[in-house]
Amino acid sequence: TGGAKEAAPIDWPAYKAKAIAPEVVEYYEAAYNALQFPATVSFADLAVEAEDSYKVAASEARDMIANAKTNIARLEKELAAMEAQRVTKDTSMQEVLEANPDIA
Repeated sequence: TGGAKEAAPIDWPAYKAKAIAPEVVEYYEAAYNALQFPATVSFADLAVEAEDSYKVAASEARDMIANAKTNIARLEKELAAMEAQRVTKDTSMQEVLEANPDIA
């Protein structure tokens, strides 16, 4: 079995000659001639395109991971600083002022 065979061209003049209303055949001929079919794409082309898309997505994912790790490190430092400055009901005013000399 081979690939798809091209259809024989439509004999529009023959249909117009046989038709009771040739203008209907002309209408269909105009519509048929206006049809545009997408170009066929080979599986090899699709594979190359998919591989390229995969490479771009993988690169973006690696960048996102690196950015996430940087943000995690920054947030862990901020959290540690907040925990170091945390006060409780038992914290005295003197301890708060010693920990924050800029507000003394």
